[in-house]
Amino acid sequence: MRGLQSYPDFVFSVLPTEYIEIDLFDNRFTEIPFGIFRNVNFPPDFSNEMYLLMQNNQISRIHNGAFLGLENIPLQLNLGHNRLTSISREFTRLRRLYSLSIEGNPLTVPGIPDDVIRDMFHNDFQVISLSSYELLKKVMKYGQDRLYALYIYDINETRFDEGLFVKGQTKALNILAIYNSAFSDFSEVLCNLDLGDFSVNMCWNVNDTTLQGCSQNNTVTLEIQNCATTDALDPSAFFNAPLEGLKLSGHMNRVPRGLLSHWPYLATIYLTGDINGVQNDDFNHLTDLNHLVIVSDTITFLDNEAFNTNLKLQQLGFEGRGLLNNLPSSIKNLTLLTSLELPDMTCSCATMGALKGGNYSSMYVSGNCKNIPGKSIKTYLNKDITACP
Repeated sequence: MRGLQSYPDFVFSVLPTEYIEIDLFDNRFTEIPFGIFRNVNFPPDFSNEMYLLMQNNQISRIHNGAFLGLENIPLQLNLGHNRLTSISREFTRLRRLYSLSIEGNPLTVPGIPDDVIRDMFHNDFQVISLSSYELLKKVMKYGQDRLYALYIYDINETRFDEGLFVKGQTKALNILAIYNSAFSDFSEVLCNLDLGDFSVNMCWNVNDTTLQGCSQNNTVTLEIQNCATTDALDPSAFFNAPLEGLKLSGHMNRVPRGLLSHWPYLATIYLTGDINGVQNDDFNHLTDLNHLVIVSDTITFLDNEAFNTNLKLQQLGFEGRGLLNNLPSSIKNLTLLTSLELPDMTCSCATMGALKGGNYSSMYVSGNCKNIPGKSIKTYLNKDITACP
């Protein structure tokens, strides 16, 4: 439903194991009136999460009783990018509200009362997306031992206040993601948190040496994207972490082989940059690697033995407007591979003949033969390549 100015009637019954998503985003609602969900009938044993999506409206007011009928439902509520100036007391009546997205609202300091934030954490509240530093301070004051995931957007502070995170007490916080913010000092984060997932995206003050200092020893997923990083990226705070997933984008013109050497158990890698090729030993130590995607408009070559030791690969992708001039024979030996994503490229014995004899019939293969109109690379690999010597 899009472009609505008034709410439809919600009159329906829910099965005990049903997945429920009420999609109301991108409309023109200006308020959430009393009782609009009161005719949604949930069984007493309903335990699945419900997703209520109300982002990108014009909501400035939440009436008393707005969520009547949802008080005991496991709920993820998205109110991002509306016109709310305060944290509604109605949230405290949602006793099983698990996740709240409220970023992109013009919250005021008086509109973030301590008792409301405190009472939210007395319930099941564990996940929040926000873009107010004042709200962040209140969340950490009352949710130190409850908050599991924190998503920060559009904050202009360059450093976190000392004492915002309490070492040994903020132990529930496992996921921290920061988007389009000005932070350049992460010492408060690195020295007081023990994170499983950490990501920064569109944070232009994050450079090659920003993420250094106290060591993170349990991070499994690290994401550094669209920041001021180059081939010299050195996030040494994470070198002792048992990373399994890595997403990097920046001004890279080669695979950061030295950086990858710190994490021998990587299973998933996404690299975005101006990478011009893959050398034989770029990934050879990563024997657990099963997903590898490189996004580059400048990639031209893959060395013939580039993936010889990556025998667990299931997804191998080269996205962008790259001009790949060959597919190496090592791909043929990846017997677990189910997805091969390729840009359009020349289909010929010179570029693909090394793959003759491989089994591509059940594999997802993207890309087309730019020299043979109407022919996909998959068709070429399945049929035409048999004519190659």
